[in-house]
Amino acid sequence: MNPPTAHVMSYNDITNDNVLSYFPEIINRVNTASHIAIDLEFTALGNTRSADMAHRYVAMKQTVESAAIVSIGLSIIKPVEPTEPTEPTTPPIKKYQCDNFNFLTLKQGSIVIDSNTGTFLCHHGYSFDSMFTKGIPFTPASPASNVPPRPLLPTEAKPDTRLNQLWKHIIDIMRFKRIPLVLHNGLFDLMYIYHSFIGQLPPNFNMFILKVSLQFPSGIYDTRYLAEKADFKATFLKYVFSKSDRLRQNRAEISTDQRPYFEVNVSPPILQQNSVSGLKRKRQDEAVNNKDVVDNKIQKLGYCPKYAERGYCDLGHKESSKYHDMQVILDHQMGRSKYMSQIPTDDSSHAAYFDAYMTAFSFCYFLNTLSPLVIKSCLNKMLLSGLNHPLTFPIQNPKKA
Repeated sequence: MNPPTAHVMSYNDITNDNVLSYFPEIINRVNTASHIAIDLEFTALGNTRSADMAHRYVAMKQTVESAAIVSIGLSIIKPVEPTEPTEPTTPPIKKYQCDNFNFLTLKQGSIVIDSNTGTFLCHHGYSFDSMFTKGIPFTPASPASNVPPRPLLPTEAKPDTRLNQLWKHIIDIMRFKRIPLVLHNGLFDLMYIYHSFIGQLPPNFNMFILKVSLQFPSGIYDTRYLAEKADFKATFLKYVFSKSDRLRQNRAEISTDQRPYFEVNVSPPILQQNSVSGLKRKRQDEAVNNKDVVDNKIQKLGYCPKYAERGYCDLGHKESSKYHDMQVILDHQMGRSKYMSQIPTDDSSHAAYFDAYMTAFSFCYFLNTLSPLVIKSCLNKMLLSGLNHPLTFPIQNPKKA
């Protein structure tokens, strides 16, 4: 068995200039998917920390209806036939194929942009200029009762509804083919997707979770909740992905039928002239201005303990600080690894497509490590800050993940 190596990330960059070309390619891949992961970037989060979900939902609903999605990351995972072992005693390698898509979007009408969220997006390479010049226009969906029974083809749809029709196709296929949706800490993502592409958000929380469960009858998985079930020391996405990848790599030479080694192979861009292979270049201003605040404890550890615990830092370090290096953190917790990391070192590590990929990859890891009973117990459960128990969606007779 060859030792695992880091994959160079590839993704399909979808804008208003090429969305029609991608429409059939995306639909074809969704049709054969085993699971689909999404991650969104949006213009506001709001103050939504209430422990009462009825109150929290109302506050989140107001934010979602006034703000907007600015990019959507979509990762489509499909299992492929396992590779036959070279040695009779070696288990076959489980393989998955992954296609990554990044949609640049432009909501029609007025948009509320929270200053903190806007600053965060700009610091991580998002271009509001590109949003207005190349974003795919969309108008939030009408109430579900007014939606036509058949989703329109892109050539039939008005320019500002083509993205709506594409996502209606995707969601319909997921519903009919019982394809689970995978998120990471994704309640806001769900609400933005529902408001933008399914229908008006229901007036109360109980109606919302019921309607969402009907839209995704094969269920929703939260990799943050799965990471807690796997006893990970932290549950923020970058940590979950990095640890999942390292644990996977460590199995390359000790793979067993119960805990097999697996690979997630990223497809090259579909339309070469419109897509991106590899990673975005690092922002030069960040490289120049990255001055770390450091005390003796952090200098001795070699990493920021606040970041290692929560995935964000209030000690003054830049996001790209060397004290936020995930491999250094994992080296401290697990010992050094001889394998390379798949985490990029530039701003693409916060792009919607890469967050979706990290979520999809982490789910593959949990499928191959947690027992089927544990996976089943995590169905339709979502971990939320400020709650002592997971948010639970009604289950609609799902098939196995």
